[in-house]
Amino acid sequence: MPKEGLSVLTEKQLAFFFPKEEEETNGDEIIIKRIYAISENVERRKNIQKFTKLEVPSDSEDIVLVFPSQIAQAELAEQEVDEEEVKKSEEDVICSGCGEKGHFFFNCPHKDSRKVSSEPQQKVADSNIYVPIHMRRQADGDYNPDVSIRLSNIPASVDETVIKALYHKVVGNEKQILRIFFPKDYVTGERRDYCFINVATKEIAQNAISKLDGYLLEYAKLACAISKKRQN
Repeated sequence: MPKEGLSVLTEKQLAFFFPKEEEETNGDEIIIKRIYAISENVERRKNIQKFTKLEVPSDSEDIVLVFPSQIAQAELAEQEVDEEEVKKSEEDVICSGCGEKGHFFFNCPHKDSRKVSSEPQQKVADSNIYVPIHMRRQADGDYNPDVSIRLSNIPASVDETVIKALYHKVVGNEKQILRIFFPKDYVTGERRDYCFINVATKEIAQNAISKLDGYLLEYAKLACAISKKRQN
């Protein structure tokens, strides 16, 4: 049994690490032979064909050397092509500020020369045309709560389309509605059980309130009143 810490060597390993010397007598001469064990990997490497003698395939005969400067020139040429395509596409662009072609609004040369009129916009008395806030040239800051109706206790299945149909059925003309807004809960993001209906005049609002207040919709009794300004 081999001792602990020692490994048993094979015959080839013994011959490799501890070569034997054999003496042969041939008349007056003594021939000494030293025998070594050759690893199988050495014989395998001898049979491998050398790299310099390998035949190069025909598809790799043309070898082209590319320098970093040539790569940089190719990238610059691609960028020039892209800039030409951008210029061609910009020819069809119409600026939303000045109305001219060939540039976007953020690159408009007349953007700094345009000045907003300092005169406040004149109000149109008894106008039935609703102008959204983002389309108004200038707002004077006045807010009229008399034309905003608050409709409360609305069922969850009722949406804006149903409100318009209800207004047409009860009040008579849904075209009087300028805007319907359902606020959402800040925490849950769900729709609340009331909405705001904007109309043009106070008379229209009073007429709608008198007909919608106490109206039974599905299982709920609606409450309608003029919306008040929010108190902070």
